[in-house]
Parts: sequence; C-alpha cells; structure tokens
Amino acid sequence: MNNYIFPFLWMRGEPEEVIRNEIKKIYECGIRAACVEARPHDDFCGDGWWHDMDVVLDEAKKRDMKIWILDDILFIV
Repeated sequence: MNNYIFPFLWMRGEPEEVIRNEIKKIYECGIRAACVEARPHDDFCGDGWWHDMDVVLDEAKKRDMKIWILDDILFIV
C-alpha cells in the first residue's frame, strides 16, 4: 500500500499513553506514516523531547510505520 498522507503528530509533551494512542489511531485509519511536528514541544531537543521521540518510534516500529521529523524550528537571535 502506498502512503500519500503523512499527518502531523504534534509534540507538546503529552503523557506517554496519549502519544501511543495517537500513533494507534493514525494506524487504524490505514495511514502508515506520520510527520512529527516538534516545534510546539517545550523541551525541543531536550531529554523530554527525546523520551517522547522514543515512544513515537517504539509504537511506529510495532506497526511497521515510517516517521518523518519536521525540524524547522526558528531561532531568533
């Protein structure tokens, strides 16, 4: 099955069970990939963000799903 839809998975520091459920819901819709939208996460690239990414990747691996990461956060100096 080809994937033509890659929904954003908004990362905001939700509890682990919420993240796992979101991946499950995407899969149940017949979608086999998602794009992690990291910018809203308060701990972007910090320990909390990496923990959440581990959860996303764990759930996606169980379902043979692909994960893309949108990483275009804007830093203004």
